[in-house]
Amino acid sequence: MLSTRIFVSLVGIPILILLLYLGGIVFSVAIGIIAFLSMVEFYNFFSDRNIILNKELGLTLGAIFPMIAYFFGAIGLIGAVSFSLLIILLWKIISDKAEISGAAITYIGVIYVSLSLSHLVLIEKFVDGALFVFFTFLATWIADTSAYGVGRLIGSRPLAKKISPNKTIEGFVGAIVINVIIFSFLIWMPLLTFYERVIFAASISVLATLGDLVESSIKRGAGVKDSGTLIPGHGGFLDRFDSMIFTGVGSFYLILLFIKI
Repeated sequence: MLSTRIFVSLVGIPILILLLYLGGIVFSVAIGIIAFLSMVEFYNFFSDRNIILNKELGLTLGAIFPMIAYFFGAIGLIGAVSFSLLIILLWKIISDKAEISGAAITYIGVIYVSLSLSHLVLIEKFVDGALFVFFTFLATWIADTSAYGVGRLIGSRPLAKKISPNKTIEGFVGAIVINVIIFSFLIWMPLLTFYERVIFAASISVLATLGDLVESSIKRGAGVKDSGTLIPGHGGFLDRFDSMIFTGVGSFYLILLFIKI
């Protein structure tokens, strides 16, 4: 329900503000926990698919990505991506039962979830990074809630019927419009001009929808409705942060483009 989604988002805002106020290692650990729990749900998608993957290895590698982002930055993440691939392929070689499909899913879980979410840690390390992280979350929440609300009110044309029948073109457009209007008035958003705020809001809206559709596609392929039931109105952690997987990465590169860090 829309009211439940709004309530969960409102509860999440003070928690996010507290984590950003504490910042640094505390925020990085929090992102690591979110990534870990989301990866558990991702790997559980394939538990009944007769695919042999190394869940423990994937979770271990994924859990350290936010820490690498905190201590070593983007260069460290590049090294972690390569190192993870080598480790997973080594497991494939020495395992008698492992197949390339299992190794691929193990690796995808690390990259799709943990690498992507680790970009939030990179953003937090910027000057005014805590504010940029907050605005990334805010724009993503606005996009998700607006798309759902507008879609329920006036939506009639499906956006991607085979992947997510409930998503509508009207909801998608409404999310962009509402986000752009709100961010147009955020004159205290640091270092960004009016036009940059508009581009930021529109881009985050599009990326949030893509992130949601990607997870819906994965769940549909795995025959799963929700990734979990831990968060009311949203399902599991991956259902709640699927949009952030895309918007965190997009926000990082938009900020680099805009303020030339």
